[in-house]
Amino acid sequence: MPETIAERYLTCIAGRWRIAVPVRFVRGIEADPRVVPVSFAPSRVRGVYSLRGDLVAAVRVADLLDSDEPMLALPIGQYAVNVTAGDLAAGFLVDEVGEVIEAACPATQAGDPAEVAGYTVLNVESLLAQLLANH
Repeated sequence: MPETIAERYLTCIAGRWRIAVPVRFVRGIEADPRVVPVSFAPSRVRGVYSLRGDLVAAVRVADLLDSDEPMLALPIGQYAVNVTAGDLAAGFLVDEVGEVIEAACPATQAGDPAEVAGYTVLNVESLLAQLLANH
């Protein structure tokens, strides 16, 4: 039987994706962040916004998850879920913020997305590292 880990998740909608962000990475949620585009930023970074005086990279989660799809000039998201992992931080732009759920997430093979309660679990550490690698 695969090992399961009980954890709390913030549920969100991002484009066509139903996602779950592990709460241990979430530092806050900003409604209607004023995202300012930045020239020469990595393609997945939609811009930056100010969070208590610090600039935060704004990343539309649907762009990360649909990495094979062309990026469209879609709305960037109504909310920014501020996440940190070690020294890395970003604002994941989502369309809707749901509730916090507690669920057991089965262990998966490296690279395979996990699912809980019908939501795709974001691997925050991997996504933030991916942003740096694409720069």
